[in-house]
Amino acid sequence: IGTAGGGLFRGELQRRALVADTVANGFPSGQFIAIVAFVIVALGAASVWMRPGHRKAAAAAGAAPRPAAPASASAEPSGRVETPPERAVRVFISYAHEDHELREELGEHLSLMRRQGLIQIWTDERLLAGDRWGREIDENLADAEVMIFLVSADFLASRYCMEMELVVALERESQGSTRVVPIIVRPCDWQSSPLGRFEALPDGGKPIVSREWDSRDEAFENITKRLRVLVIKLLES
Repeated sequence: IGTAGGGLFRGELQRRALVADTVANGFPSGQFIAIVAFVIVALGAASVWMRPGHRKAAAAAGAAPRPAAPASASAEPSGRVETPPERAVRVFISYAHEDHELREELGEHLSLMRRQGLIQIWTDERLLAGDRWGREIDENLADAEVMIFLVSADFLASRYCMEMELVVALERESQGSTRVVPIIVRPCDWQSSPLGRFEALPDGGKPIVSREWDSRDEAFENITKRLRVLVIKLLES
């Protein structure tokens, strides 16, 4: 061994001898055993702590409990359509042109049901230039599952509404192939007409344009809710 190597070797021997002497003479035997036992226990605890599963369990035990998640704000309220139905109920609306404004208001109130895929509405406003209006109306009359009549004095005076569209509706209703729904838009003697035997809307046959309602919107809301019940019943049947 060279001079440098020999010096290092002698130094290591001296360090080990010093440790051995300290162990042998510096500690009483009982104290030495206790120290060794403490070291062993400490090393064992450290090895257990280093395990991933133990660390996760300890962290979970010491963590503050998480607050419960709030109820979902998107919970569907009663009556709301969660998914579009497989088909839409076909609705035909008959009216006198003098009641055009009221028909438009009804369409606005029914727009949600249409957007939800519950209904498909047909009126003569869907006729295009060049269409054979008589044939188009007849085809949709024959196809409608719900036939709505906006009843007023002008409606009762309309020959086409009373002698064409209403006649077809009554015939189909007697066969069970459609539902007839009179909507009383203005005061008139509708109870004496063939529509008098049907349950009219709004509730009680109270005309939309009357002092029976605080506003037209209130009357149309009543109509819309009743029609929704009817449409859902038809879709479920």
